[in-house]
Amino acid sequence: MTAGVFQVCTICQRPGAPRGPRPEGTVIMERLNQLLDESRLSDQIGLQAYGCLGNCRRRCTVALAGPDRWSWLFGELDPNADLGWLIDFARQWLATPDGVIPKPQRIVEAQAHGVGRLPPLRIGNSQPGGS
Repeated sequence: MTAGVFQVCTICQRPGAPRGPRPEGTVIMERLNQLLDESRLSDQIGLQAYGCLGNCRRRCTVALAGPDRWSWLFGELDPNADLGWLIDFARQWLATPDGVIPKPQRIVEAQAHGVGRLPPLRIGNSQPGGS
């Protein structure tokens, strides 16, 4: 069972980027798959394709999510750049009990590409401040 998953917008294409045989989001997904295998994290972090994650202003989007953990959303990813920082971030994320990585400890690329983070989903009475 995986602790988390990279969720990838596979139809994303950066504005002005030349069109290749596959959308840039698909290239990012393929690259992440390779990086997960090389890093031996594929048993802890899965990979899921989505047609759209709705982050069209900061296209080429990847999220990192898992049960009982904070989720992270990254945008403006270049499929031709080194995406190894996503693996480094996943290692940081896995090393925490809840997926929260304080800003001073986040790797630089995560700060540059970070769009936002979401708290773990709480249903019913377990919501802070809920009744």
